[in-house]
Amino acid sequence: MEGAEAPRPRCFTDKPMNHHGIIPTRKTPNLSERTEAEQKVYLACAKQFIQALLPAATVESLSVRASIDVEDVIERQPALFAGTFKRIIDPGWMTAFEDHKEQKDLPPLVTGANTPVEAVRLHEARTQPPKHFTLHDLLSAMLNAGRHVDGEDAEALRKLKG
Repeated sequence: MEGAEAPRPRCFTDKPMNHHGIIPTRKTPNLSERTEAEQKVYLACAKQFIQALLPAATVESLSVRASIDVEDVIERQPALFAGTFKRIIDPGWMTAFEDHKEQKDLPPLVTGANTPVEAVRLHEARTQPPKHFTLHDLLSAMLNAGRHVDGEDAEALRKLKG
């Protein structure tokens, strides 16, 4: 990035630090001396650092809510559907190290317009009971008990950490 007129990334700071997580140098590491796990960690950190130096990505988001009249055993009721669609305008940092899928454009949508349903897909599933607490979950819930309580007891629980 030498000589480039790029905005200063947020990962750069002028604040004094006692610990430096990653300090970039011009030294090329010899990854063959490292284990496979160490190589993966190093490459993951290096990729994140490089992506932090690239410009921000611009993504357009569209939320759609629709109701469809359906007939069931009891009476005719609307079924509500919702979805969020995202389209990448400028990939920015996403261009580094990632393959991009081809994007499909949405048809033009107008509020209140009638749109024909092209297909319906039924997905059957079963609900599952909540998972049992592990020792870690139980300790975390005890330490954070004040987060989910309102009123005069909440302050006491927060001070005592559960």
